[in-house]
Amino acid sequence: MATKTILIDDLDGTDAFRTVRWSFDGTTYEIDLSREHLDAFKHGLAPWANASRQVSKYKAGSRPGPSTRKSGVIRAWGLTHGWPDLPAYGPLPPALKVAYEAAHAKPVQVDH
Repeated sequence: MATKTILIDDLDGTDAFRTVRWSFDGTTYEIDLSREHLDAFKHGLAPWANASRQVSKYKAGSRPGPSTRKSGVIRAWGLTHGWPDLPAYGPLPPALKVAYEAAHAKPVQVDH
């Protein structure tokens, strides 16, 4: 048996065209809008959207963690230090991580 979902415009209770998900200040919102209200929403945001930068598709309020950022640094270092066949994405070879850590290890001072 098929189920039909009916969207109701959250502003005025008429039939809605689609659900819009948007984020601001780390909070994600969702609203069902008619075509008319969707056009007004887009028109109202246009000045800010046109002046903004697009970002990657992370969930609202999330960013890559320190390990993800460090992987990018290690990958870039590896490409310039004899590891030409590294994949653009995915896990790094353990030997590369060891080489990077060794190259960036702080010398230990031993007092005699």
